[in-house]
Amino acid sequence: MGAHSVSCLIDRIRAAEDSDHRARDDLTDCPGATLDPDAAEAVTAGLTAWLIRRRSPVAGVTSAMVGTLLLADAWFDVCTSARGLQQFIAVLPAALLEIPLSCAALWFAAVTIRSAAQAGSSAGTTAGG
Repeated sequence: MGAHSVSCLIDRIRAAEDSDHRARDDLTDCPGATLDPDAAEAVTAGLTAWLIRRRSPVAGVTSAMVGTLLLADAWFDVCTSARGLQQFIAVLPAALLEIPLSCAALWFAAVTIRSAAQAGSSAGTTAGG
């Protein structure tokens, strides 16, 4: 997030503390607040795909990053949207895309990291034997 986006979010949080929690409706004035998580998701997903193609065990780590970013983005989008139609529109991609993709990414991360750890421990026992 840029400095303007951060200061905008801080101002909205302070306004929510002082008023009737109206900051949720005012986040549309902070366009950078939703741009950077999507860019981070795209970059880490692309990096993960590249690492998978190279058969790198590090792909498990970046896949865990993608899964975490997707969950955080879904939570942020739903929690910062205004009630009503805007919240319904935020829940749809979260429920149909972000959360399922996050589960798949975290599952892949767990399997990849576990198999890399097992390969490392079996290589260590054969080398020391």
